[in-house]
Amino acid sequence: MKSLIAFLCSVLLLVLISQPSFSQTAIQPSGSGTAGDPYQVSSLANLYWITQNDTAWGSYYEQTADINAASTSTWDSNAGFLAIGNGTTQFTGTYNGGNHTIDSLYIDRPSDDYVGFIGYATGSSGGSIKNLGITNVRIISGGYQDGGALAGRVGGGGIIDNCYNTGAVAGDFLGGLVGVFESGTLSNSYSTCTVGGTYGSGGLIETLLSGTVTDCYSSGSVSTAVYEYGGLIGYYSAGTVSNCFWDTQTSNQTSSAAGTGKNTSEMKTLSTFTGAGWDFEIETANGTDNYWDMDTTNKVYNNGYPFLSWQNGSAIALPVQMVSFTARVERLSAVLSWRTSTEVDNSGWEVERRAIPDFQVSIADWQSVGFVKGSGTHTGPMQYSYVDEDLAPGLYSYRLKQIDRTGVSQYSSEMQVLVGSAPSEFSLSQNYPNPFNPTTTIEFTIPADGRAVLRVYDITGREVVTLLDKEVEAGTYQRAVFDGTGFASGVYIARLQFGGKQLLKEMLLIK
Repeated sequence: MKSLIAFLCSVLLLVLISQPSFSQTAIQPSGSGTAGDPYQVSSLANLYWITQNDTAWGSYYEQTADINAASTSTWDSNAGFLAIGNGTTQFTGTYNGGNHTIDSLYIDRPSDDYVGFIGYATGSSGGSIKNLGITNVRIISGGYQDGGALAGRVGGGGIIDNCYNTGAVAGDFLGGLVGVFESGTLSNSYSTCTVGGTYGSGGLIETLLSGTVTDCYSSGSVSTAVYEYGGLIGYYSAGTVSNCFWDTQTSNQTSSAAGTGKNTSEMKTLSTFTGAGWDFEIETANGTDNYWDMDTTNKVYNNGYPFLSWQNGSAIALPVQMVSFTARVERLSAVLSWRTSTEVDNSGWEVERRAIPDFQVSIADWQSVGFVKGSGTHTGPMQYSYVDEDLAPGLYSYRLKQIDRTGVSQYSSEMQVLVGSAPSEFSLSQNYPNPFNPTTTIEFTIPADGRAVLRVYDITGREVVTLLDKEVEAGTYQRAVFDGTGFASGVYIARLQFGGKQLLKEMLLIK
């Protein structure tokens, strides 16, 4: 009997010796947790206090420093960090990362649902996670679903904005950033996590049940799971996904339940994202904060992929800094003007136009209508312009595609112009050019809708051609071209007739 007791004691001693030490102290953050006085989270001890006080999961938090969470690998008998929010008590508060990171967070809870830094976030006025990076994370979750580096599950109008994560997540059902997005909004965020979901996996989200996802991307490797998997989203039920991308090469996935797949080269090209309307830190003259930045020159920071503008201090220098872009109308022409403050290896701009037929939402494809040469490398301000002539009356949108000498491109904002809008008056403009050879353009307006007739006569009063004879619309510029080929040099008369009245203009053909 004594020998048995001694044996059990020795086994117990070995177990105790083999257990890692865990002496983390919970320290309540300063502040009161209200919107006006949020808890100030500055240490791992503050994070531990949050995990242990579920009555405070509806409070406001603001992280004030980067936090090293490497020691979480020894917590709770190596189970690691305990998620904030679970199936019983959700996180309904607001966590503002303050543009800081939590590094080397470790979770190994193979039987838990709702695994992540935030386990379950919900609430019509809470469940908000913003301005936070979870870097070098390692998460193992074996629960049926709801595992992600930033959050296991988000619902009830929860908000995720301006967040990113790196590292690896593995288990049964995993998303790189979020496991299950039930409802709410997810915007301006990305994940580079390696996702190893056995039954379900998604580069950004494993399951999207509802909500809105905009301006996000993923680039990590995604496992081919048993039930559902995708480069960006593994399973899609409902919701809106717009302007979101995944890397088809690094993810090893050519399909996704939603989103747009791009190859690695396209994912490292600025115009992929600016063309989709992402808010990049390109035009800085207005002093506003922008969500995104990109190392377009060296393609080193974040391995050349887009990153959040707060991650790397001041903005990466882009090839061209535009400070203004305007568009105006001159009769049936659109006049574009833009100005730059600095240029680096600037090849120039492609001018692109698209028509908006019948002033409706449906829009024709973009067309390149011209090219304006840049100034190469120039440190002072430069002014440029382009005139798009001879347009049919209608609504048009313009943008500039700036291209540097290495082929990197970026898009400007769009400008709309209404071409052809004119005063409702009876007028006949002087032809241009004048003198001319062999063609010239004649423009006119009328005071009301009706039949207009435009004819050309020679100096003897003999009619030589009828340019227009039809019903026309008031409030627009009308245009006709007179071709003098086959006519002798001399003076010709343009006569406009409408409503019993007429107007005359002399024109000079010189050959």
